[in-house]
Amino acid sequence: MREAVIDNRGLFGPHLGLAMACEQGDEARIRTLAKILEFDVALVNRYYMDSVVWAQEILRDSDAQHNVEAV
Repeated sequence: MREAVIDNRGLFGPHLGLAMACEQGDEARIRTLAKILEFDVALVNRYYMDSVVWAQEILRDSDAQHNVEAV
């Protein structure tokens, strides 16, 4: 994990890079990393959107929305 977060490499480097590319809307990098990881690009986009919706639901249902200190 350290290699992925600090050095952008290692076993999880491409996975973190893919997540970051999704966050940034970098379609070219998404396609490149999906190919490297042998992921279907359509599924990457679908799962990313599912994760965004899930995170929004969790935040909506949590105390964090009412308590900035909790975030």
